[in-house]
Amino acid sequence: MRKVHEPGELEEMKERSILQSIPHEILKAAQRVGLEDESKRAATYVAIDHEAIAEAVSEFYRGQVEIMDIRKALDKHSWVRKLRWKLISPDKDEHTKSVEEELGGGYFIRIAPGAKLILPLQTCLLISTSGFEQKLHNIIIAEEGCEATVVTGCTVHPRIHSGKHVGVSEFYVKQGAKLHFAMLHAWAREVSVHPRSAALVEDGAIFVSSYASLNPLHTIDMHPLILCEGREATAQSNILIHAVGSAEMELGEEAVLRGEGARAQLISRIVARDEAKVSTQPMLIGEGDRAKGHVECKGIVLGDGAQIHAVPGLWAKRKNVELSHEAAVGRLEEKAITYLMTRGLDEEEAVSVLIRGFLNPRLLQLPSEIEAEVNELIKAVAKGL
Repeated sequence: MRKVHEPGELEEMKERSILQSIPHEILKAAQRVGLEDESKRAATYVAIDHEAIAEAVSEFYRGQVEIMDIRKALDKHSWVRKLRWKLISPDKDEHTKSVEEELGGGYFIRIAPGAKLILPLQTCLLISTSGFEQKLHNIIIAEEGCEATVVTGCTVHPRIHSGKHVGVSEFYVKQGAKLHFAMLHAWAREVSVHPRSAALVEDGAIFVSSYASLNPLHTIDMHPLILCEGREATAQSNILIHAVGSAEMELGEEAVLRGEGARAQLISRIVARDEAKVSTQPMLIGEGDRAKGHVECKGIVLGDGAQIHAVPGLWAKRKNVELSHEAAVGRLEEKAITYLMTRGLDEEEAVSVLIRGFLNPRLLQLPSEIEAEVNELIKAVAKGL
């Protein structure tokens, strides 16, 4: 494996501020997935390969947030051990087993009861060694009545093209809490990605999960689980996918509505081109009295080599459950392209405009500055079609 940082460099990074400590090429990549100066974030965690190089809480938010490497949290808080693997079994598959057997790191975040964080928290996970297998376990706890946004960016050093990322994440959203978790991926053509996540949402709590993958990668398989256990628990999953090259993607979020009056929305937008193959199977399971949910899955196939397989699922287990879905996969409408061409655009520009509208970053409900970054990335993606 080839490292792109010098021996001892990671240790020196811990002594300096984040933006000064990160090598310029890595910093540029990290900024594309949301990394910002500490002054613009409530708290920050940055890891390169398996080394945590930054764990910082803004002075204004001290006492309201804990953020640290998961290994440190397991040593500091004995009760964290009881939460690890509570929502996901380490025996789920070969990837979870590998994290259990060889924990490389990950972050622990706890937002204090009643804390209202105006600024987002941020984490950034990078691979800087060719062929590196990153094995992480993350735990986020949103205590009762708190409100917070967490932005996570995952990427590679610009000169790295191969590797493997396995990230196990468990979320605990306590009574009346509001947590928005946004994950932005920018990998490389030979990187395989295997996120494993589960969220527990209690009474009156709100959990929003937003995910965007717009860059080339080798494979990704993710099947996030949201358990709306509490009364009036609410969840929403938003996904933007741009699949290119020979990428193979398996998606399939699942929301289980167990609490009385629990609600969930699962929304996805997928663009596939070249030889890319995307399979998505969002599932809603209604178990609680008056549970209500909706699945919206839309895809655009550009070119004869690409494929999208969409199978939305609804499973009502009570008579007064209300579940619905809307799915559509196809090509761009010729009428829309023709209309834009009559307004002075050529065909390539018209297609670009329509793709940008389809992959609207507002769907992700991101902080404004992160939305601007994603919007620029979408513009670049659409321009290259």
